[in-house]
Amino acid sequence: MINDFTLELYLRKLAKNNYWQTIYSHVKESGSFKLFNNDHDLSSIQLDFLAYLSFYSSLYFDIAMGDVGEIVLDNEIYEDSYNYYKIKNRNKGLKKEVQKNFIQTNKMTEELKMGENKWVFPRVKGNKK
Repeated sequence: MINDFTLELYLRKLAKNNYWQTIYSHVKESGSFKLFNNDHDLSSIQLDFLAYLSFYSSLYFDIAMGDVGEIVLDNEIYEDSYNYYKIKNRNKGLKKEVQKNFIQTNKMTEELKMGENKWVFPRVKGNKK
């Protein structure tokens, strides 16, 4: 009998495989292929496999974009660590963007309160004014 840990190792190994990544890519892009025989009521194993396919697809994409080196694929700890790092940095960037938008909104609100309504329209080609 296969225990949960061994099953997870097999699922990760399958999902990391180029064959399954290619099929996953085609299914995701075209939708004409079927990854599983059943289209609905997926088992927990199928859902875990899909999660790993998505995880490795994202990892391979980041490698192709040059965001991370292929050394990440040497060890599952590296893979998981990079994913954790990526999520944490995305949240930091999102927080900075929200703060920036909040400051800009507050500045615009203050200008409106002071009666400084300024409308800026971009120049249209051919308009000489």
